[in-house]
Amino acid sequence: MKILHISRFYNDGYGYQENILPYYQKLLGHEVVHITSDRMSAFVPPEKRIVGVKEYYENGVKIIRLPVKGKFKKRYVFLHGLYKTIEKEKPDYIFHHGLTSLSIFTVVKYKKAHPGVFLAVDNHADINISHGSVTWKLLLFWKILLKKCYKHIDLIFGVTPLRCLFPIKYLSAPIDKIRFLPIGADTKNVPKENMFELRKKYGFDKNDLIIVTGGKITKRKRMDKILDAFKIIEGENVKLIIFGKIFDKDFEKKMVKTKNVKYLGWLDRKKTLEVLKLADIAIWNTQHTTLIEDAIATETPLILRYYGTTAHFIDGNGLYLYSNSVKEIYEKIKLLIENKEFLNKMKKASMKMSKLLSYENVAKESIEYYYDSSPKFIHKYFMNDKFIDENYEHFEKISY
Repeated sequence: MKILHISRFYNDGYGYQENILPYYQKLLGHEVVHITSDRMSAFVPPEKRIVGVKEYYENGVKIIRLPVKGKFKKRYVFLHGLYKTIEKEKPDYIFHHGLTSLSIFTVVKYKKAHPGVFLAVDNHADINISHGSVTWKLLLFWKILLKKCYKHIDLIFGVTPLRCLFPIKYLSAPIDKIRFLPIGADTKNVPKENMFELRKKYGFDKNDLIIVTGGKITKRKRMDKILDAFKIIEGENVKLIIFGKIFDKDFEKKMVKTKNVKYLGWLDRKKTLEVLKLADIAIWNTQHTTLIEDAIATETPLILRYYGTTAHFIDGNGLYLYSNSVKEIYEKIKLLIENKEFLNKMKKASMKMSKLLSYENVAKESIEYYYDSSPKFIHKYFMNDKFIDENYEHFEKISY
């Protein structure tokens, strides 16, 4: 079939869902096109953000960049010529990225005129992203506007358990149209070298016990607590790798003074996967990052903060943090360091989780929903009490 993705922004060469899911759908034999704006997201430096109006291919997927005829608060853009472009492409399946995106109204208009087209919309928002008085007013605005759209939308895909619940609670989305279709693990692009070959490449000993963390390191994420916990860890062979961009100067000062820490700076996608694969444990102590899915792809055991957006990541392949205290982080790391057999069991469980959340699996289910909208295996496996604890005080809103 012909699948058409529509998103506000598109970052060439990144490992985001809007890059990888279309690629895996293409690998399944479908024709895949992605319509987006002439710019990348706000995560990219301002001087590199506008890339121009053009058509080209990335990973076999045709990218169509349209001009922007208006924008609002860096989050919203009006795509010029979107309806005509959809008409020209004649899709069987439209996958619209973002429930609260202005292009939803153009897509719904097209669906009304072409009721045979399957329209799926995903949701990446949760209460931790949508906060502040202005945003609450916007949510009310969106709630009113989306009310008339829902009957034309076939399914709404939440990309985490919490992001399945968010549209129901805050945007009055019909519960019977919600399905869990997670951000996947990019297993096909994991480096072929084994852990020890990669350790040699990066200057680590095969007997080192390596912990890794990274991403955009800001004060809000409180990653300084990982450093504080690591300082207490004993053993010269226990190493901490940090990569990414540091925006927290206090973290940077503390990192420089901490023994057995190696900072690798900002890494491209290939090197990110290499560094995650050479590690024994990957840790993130606050909010979700797509690096977690990358760690799952490399079959690396995890230590994560538990809340509704990370609730599906661990099933024998890691440990959750609940208080996010330095003591708790230290104790979880120490437990894995001192119990090699326990850590090895987690590594085996990581293999199962990698297959379950692989983009190949996610892409297949995204296609299956075209033929039958009933909940598929991934939805049924994760959307239950084994993973979801709505009574946990920080399930919906994470505490930093």
